[in-house]
Amino acid sequence: MKQFCVKCRDATENGPSVAHVQTANGRTLRKAECKKCGITKTQFVRRGIIQGGGMTQNEETDHYARLAASAYEKPEDRQGFLEKHESTRGWVVDQELSDHHTGVYVDPKTKQTHVSFRGSAELGDWAFSNSRIVAGTFHSAPQFKKWEKILAASRAKYKDHEHILSGHSLGARASHDLGIREQLRSHSFNVGSAPVDVPRNWLRRLGCLKNPETCRRIRRNQTIYSTGVDPVGLSSLTGPSRIVYVKPNSLNVHSIGNFRKL
Repeated sequence: MKQFCVKCRDATENGPSVAHVQTANGRTLRKAECKKCGITKTQFVRRGIIQGGGMTQNEETDHYARLAASAYEKPEDRQGFLEKHESTRGWVVDQELSDHHTGVYVDPKTKQTHVSFRGSAELGDWAFSNSRIVAGTFHSAPQFKKWEKILAASRAKYKDHEHILSGHSLGARASHDLGIREQLRSHSFNVGSAPVDVPRNWLRRLGCLKNPETCRRIRRNQTIYSTGVDPVGLSSLTGPSRIVYVKPNSLNVHSIGNFRKL
């Protein structure tokens, strides 16, 4: 399998491996010298920088927060938004699949596709989607159904790509739930949730006693980033997903801006 340098982000030949590193999430990295950019002690990640290995926790949080925030941009402005930061530079917006609520980004070098779901920004989001979260019927909401179709279309178009999901608030609920159902990695920020979710999350935890591999898979693939004091996302913290707590940097503890660390 090709190796990708996290510095030049291209398939590269490397010198003699000087170390093998096992990360907390089970990925194996090699430290060596990149023959292309000359960086020593570069970590070579099997599927590129976006795989997660080689990033500090702050770098990971910032990277996926930027991808989640990109969905709030106008479709015509998203490419410029991605080019502003090194970690998202090189991703290409798929204008055919993207819309005002969804950003679909492709990295042909690493064969990854990232789908970012937008949070609430219009009155209709509150009337037709957030209300469904409160009622416990979000999966029947028209916007959720549309996100299902976009994800399916992206997976059909990029069959040989790894798909990763992200979102904030309303979009985070979609990325989290679709990630579990489709067994895809997801990075979800201040997940939109309601008290009705708590019993379901506890039932899912109890189900792990019968099938512990299910919870291990969820914890491995699903990451929830939370400020810990955001009332919108508190109920989502009762499930088995991996949780990363981030200290808020503003009075608006729900904002996606709290997770931009770099």
